[in-house]
Amino acid sequence: INMKKLLGIVVLGLLLSTSAYTDDIKDFQIENISIGDSALAGLTTEGNNTAVGYKAGYANDGDENTYVGKSAGEDTTGDCNTFIGSQAGAQYTTAFGGVGIGLKAFGGVSGSACTAAESVFIGCQAGEVVTSGANNTVVGYEAGHKLTTSGGNCFFGNRAGHEAAVDFEKNILIGYHCASDITNGTGNVFVGAHIQEGSGDNDCHNYNTAIGYASLYDIAHGTGN
Repeated sequence: INMKKLLGIVVLGLLLSTSAYTDDIKDFQIENISIGDSALAGLTTEGNNTAVGYKAGYANDGDENTYVGKSAGEDTTGDCNTFIGSQAGAQYTTAFGGVGIGLKAFGGVSGSACTAAESVFIGCQAGEVVTSGANNTVVGYEAGHKLTTSGGNCFFGNRAGHEAAVDFEKNILIGYHCASDITNGTGNVFVGAHIQEGSGDNDCHNYNTAIGYASLYDIAHGTGN
């Protein structure tokens, strides 16, 4: 390889011997950094990307992305994304503005393509099975773990909103295991540990406000409380 053709790209790892880095490397834009086998393997003409780890940013063909960890952002082709952690954002594809920090955070499940734009998931397996739910902010271990197509939510706390899946829109959950068993609902504001985590029905909870430890613990089909 003619090193002069790298145009500022730093390439470390076994990819140096693959077809991704041939004489056509002159077509690459500058200021891309890849460290690790198969990191940024799919890069063609885009710039300002950083990938560290085996298959980090493997399919990347976007701009301004950062991937750190084994298979972090492996299938990502969008712009302005940040994935840090083993398999974080591994199935995140064409969307933009995503942030996933933690093991398998934000679309880390194999075979489940994720297109959820402008969302933040921080925590081990936070938002692991997200597919298309956009504009979510989720922080905590396994918080929003099963959030798939729902958007506009804010979850903060260990396993907050863990079972929320579809039809769970514009909710605010703050606290340890806060609403961890609710599957769907809209416009709820819950602040406190173990809110709505009892034996009540876990469907169709809309426009409720609960503040305090274990509030609405056993509520079933609650609306407007």
